[in-house]
Amino acid sequence: IAFTSIASSVEPSLRGVPLHPTHLYEAFGDLVLAVFLYRFVLCAVEEKRQPVGSVAAAYFGGYGILRFMTEFYRGDVVRLYGGITAAQAISLFFLASAAVFYWRLRARSLGGLCSPS
Repeated sequence: IAFTSIASSVEPSLRGVPLHPTHLYEAFGDLVLAVFLYRFVLCAVEEKRQPVGSVAAAYFGGYGILRFMTEFYRGDVVRLYGGITAAQAISLFFLASAAVFYWRLRARSLGGLCSPS
């Protein structure tokens, strides 16, 4: 896909240059993630094999991975220290937050972390 409009958020030097359609990659990835969450995680919650809130934790983690991967194909980003983008850094934060959130959900469902008596 080549963006030519001045109104696009693409860096001026990349206007007219064919780029990966990362917005389509992300849309397809979101669809795959939604199917996975519905088919596996939600079913596990309904069958009481996973705690309530697992769908949210899995979405945050899954979206963090998806966005981290699509950032490699974007051409209009500024790199931070270590060569990662700001969006990749935020994606890593999402992934870590999802892991902590899920860990707390599991601990509560097993009777730990100040669960109500």
